[in-house]
Order: sequence, then structure tokens, then C-alpha cells
Amino acid sequence: MWKALILLSLIFLLIPEGHSASVLVTQNVVLHNQYGQLTTKPPNQQYGSFTLYANGTMFFDYRSWEGPVGIFSFTAESYGNGTLQLRFKGIQPTQVTQSAATSTYSVPNTWQEITYTASQTSPLIIVFGVGPSFPGFGGLGLAFVIGFILILLFIIVSQVTRKAKDEESEFRKFIDKGLYNQPTRPVLTS
Repeated sequence: MWKALILLSLIFLLIPEGHSASVLVTQNVVLHNQYGQLTTKPPNQQYGSFTLYANGTMFFDYRSWEGPVGIFSFTAESYGNGTLQLRFKGIQPTQVTQSAATSTYSVPNTWQEITYTASQTSPLIIVFGVGPSFPGFGGLGLAFVIGFILILLFIIVSQVTRKAKDEESEFRKFIDKGLYNQPTRPVLTS
């Protein structure tokens, strides 16, 4: 049973994360609308999709790319002639560095919404995770590794406990046979 659990855990660790379609955006790509623009900065960024709407909203769907990419970095330029609204669909970032008028995470919509209203140019950095990343699992990599370690510990404790019970059973059999109380030297009688 425990061998099957270890094998299953190893298989899950080795299966690469699947993504259907995505858009790779390299550095210095400018996304522009009538209210402002975003210039991508290193590292390269990957999204499920992004859309620029006529109302000035830029919508990025980075679900399942948060972990593999880790940091989404831009230079944001707002012209101040209207509302530049940015929406990033995915899990809540651990850190958002920005100087926008508002920046909030909408739990019902699962997006980070950043709104610029004044004329400005400033960095926009969205960061996911703190700590090691594990390939193949996106933002959940650490949870899978911890789960694997817990399963492994359970297996080890189970085996040690079973071995201790077997040894105790053998000792009981030894005592029950009366071998424990017999003298080690033959007794001479006259």
C-alpha cells in the first residue's frame, strides 16, 4: 500500500502543468489605449489572454500563470484625460507595487483592479508567492510538495510502528515459551 502511495506522489510531481493557450509578452511591448499605456518590463510575461476595451479597460487573464511567471512588471503611464482601468484575473497577489488612485482585489470577480485617474508615469509590479517555486504546479507547487512530505512521513511512521509491534510480538512469544527464565548453564545434579 505504501509503495503505491509513494509511486502516485512521484507521478503527480513529475506531471507537467498543462496550459491550453497562452500569450507570451516580451519586455518593452507597449499596450496602449486612449487613456494610457503599459510597457512590459522583464521578466517575460505569459497570460491566458489579454483584451484592450474601448472604455479604457485593459484586462489580463493570468490564471494558472501566477506561479510559473511569478512577477508581472510594467511601467504604467496614465494620460490623465480619463480613467485607465487595469484588471488582472487570477489569484490574489502577495504584493502590488503601484501609485494608482485605487488598487483592490475583488474576491467575487477574482481580479486585482488598479485604476489610474491622474497623469503619471510609475512602476506597476504584481508579485505572487514568497519562497521557493516548484515547477509543474503553478502557485500550488509548495502545497503539493508539503503534501508529498506529509504522505511520506505518514508512511515512515506507519512502518516504524508496525515494526515495533512485530518486535514486541516476538518478545512476547519468547517470554511465553519460558525461554526467558531458563538458566543459561546446565544445572548439575548429584
